[in-house]
Amino acid sequence: MKKLIFTVAILFILVCSYVVINFFFFDTWAIHSSEHQLNQSIQHHDTKQLHKIAKDKKTYQFLKTIKKADFENTTDNQGGGPIGYYRLDINKKPAGLTINIKYNFLPEKTTIKSIKLYQ
Repeated sequence: MKKLIFTVAILFILVCSYVVINFFFFDTWAIHSSEHQLNQSIQHHDTKQLHKIAKDKKTYQFLKTIKKADFENTTDNQGGGPIGYYRLDINKKPAGLTINIKYNFLPEKTTIKSIKLYQ
């Protein structure tokens, strides 16, 4: 009986820890996942995907010319519901990133909806 209570207590602590960590680090995970997705498109020279996510011609040209995207100075999610909006710097240029988010218990990879450079 002690073994069962101990096992249930450990599982409860693990589940609670996961929920707390997911709550506090969700934005970090969303940004990391989006950065990885963008870098995959850049490295594979997937111009069709870059053209699809770029909001305008200037952004598309910028994404085509860089070798790797580095996201810096990110804000927390400014959107709501299944759409996430983040202001950030991509290679030291201010930009807006819009992503699709699925709010499941287990976080999934986000998908980039659009990117727009500002200036």
